[in-house]
Amino acid sequence: MGIIACYMESDISIVNELKKLSGEDCFEYVDELEESETLELFDMDKMWDALHFFMTTDVSISSKEKDLLSKSIYGSCIIEDDMGILSYITLEELSLIVKELDNFDVQKTLENFDPKILEQQEIYPDIWLTEDKEELKNEIIAAYFGLKEFYHHMVTKKKMVVISIYG
Repeated sequence: MGIIACYMESDISIVNELKKLSGEDCFEYVDELEESETLELFDMDKMWDALHFFMTTDVSISSKEKDLLSKSIYGSCIIEDDMGILSYITLEELSLIVKELDNFDVQKTLENFDPKILEQQEIYPDIWLTEDKEELKNEIIAAYFGLKEFYHHMVTKKKMVVISIYG
């Protein structure tokens, strides 16, 4: 299956419930919510690390504390990180992230897309030299636009977002 990223509509009650849980219980609760089909989701699948790298030129998650583009991938408030990443973004911060995403030019950034860079930087997943270059580029672009559209919708609905990245 691999490590995938899922972005889920949330509110303060879901976040508070997650804060009461720990370890595997957090991820099981998120899985239950995702499977309930009552909340909107954006499933980025495995493109999260590549999109983060191209938006921030950083391979570490340490930049997330200061960079809104990094927070768009990893979230801003970590709930759990022992088994993967489980975090959330408040509505206030989500509004700032949306503005930053609107100003980011993914097409220009990926103009000279070279999968070898992803391979050299050990960006997840390990597919960069075995898959079609244009297809990979298009998947990263689709992940960007999908995330941006989802975040815009959450701001319109005045919702928070819970982010889960694990496999």
